[in-house]
Order: sequence, then C-alpha cells, then structure tokens
Amino acid sequence: MRKGVAVSPGVIVGRALVVDNAEGTVAEHVNPEESLSELERLNAAIAAAEQELAALVSKVDAQVGAAEADIFRSQQIILADPSLVKKVKDEIVQRRLSASSALEAVVNEYAAIFDKIDDEYLRHRMADVRDVMTRIRSHLHGAPGEGAQTGDEPVIIVAREILPSQAL
Repeated sequence: MRKGVAVSPGVIVGRALVVDNAEGTVAEHVNPEESLSELERLNAAIAAAEQELAALVSKVDAQVGAAEADIFRSQQIILADPSLVKKVKDEIVQRRLSASSALEAVVNEYAAIFDKIDDEYLRHRMADVRDVMTRIRSHLHGAPGEGAQTGDEPVIIVAREILPSQAL
C-alpha cells in the first residue's frame, strides 16, 4: 500500500500510473578504451535531446502557449550549459563511468547542491535538471519519448516527483 500527499481535493477511484524516476543503479564502469565510445554515445544523446526539446518547444508553444513552452526553453539552456556537459564528460574520462552512470553521478551532485539552497523556487529548478538528464538517458538507452502512454483512460498519477515533460 502506497501512502502520500494528495495534490487535488476530493476522492477518486481509478487505475494508478506509477512513475518512478529513481534510478538508484550501481555505477557502471568501462575500460579506458571504451571511454571514447561512451563520449560519442553521450554526444549523440545530447544532440538527439536538443532536437527533441526544440520540437517540444514548438509543439507546446503552438498548442498550449508561450509561457508553458518557456519551461522547455529553460531546459534547452540547461542542456546547452557547457559546465554541466563537461562534468558528465569528466566523469566518463576520469572515473571511467558509462555515460548513463556519469549522468546519474552529476544529477546526484547537483541534487545535493540544490537541496542546500534556501530559495524554494531555485530548489524546484532541480526538476528541470532531472528532466534534461532523463531525456539524455532515454536516448542513451534507445528509448526516447515523452513519457508513458496511457491512451484515453484517465489515471491517477503516483510519483515521488513529476517532471515537466511527464506532466505534459
């Protein structure tokens, strides 16, 4: 039995869609000669994520509005941040982590930093960082997409955190 905090008033009965964003995997190491291919995989995943976000900005802007599209524009800025990308690449080269493990290590590092910020608005921007990293990771694993498909059936979303792309 799961327990949590409702974000909407009232009572509803329906099928639950459990969204688990927690990776919690053990760091996967690669051989030194594999680091180059991991960097190439990362670069390809970042490029695919950039294209996906650009398409998403256009779609949301046209269908929902510019203000809502700004969420994904901010994610484009995060994705283009050279220091963030460098940190992930350094994890691959220096610690010989797989691209996916390097992403997770950097997300954990950023989460620890964001948790110490007093400003609640800034602390909540960690969701955007997680969303960007999840998007890159999905391309690394060959499973790009905008989240679970539920069809037309209404569902009750059960999650520790709902990322912007999942809410969309």
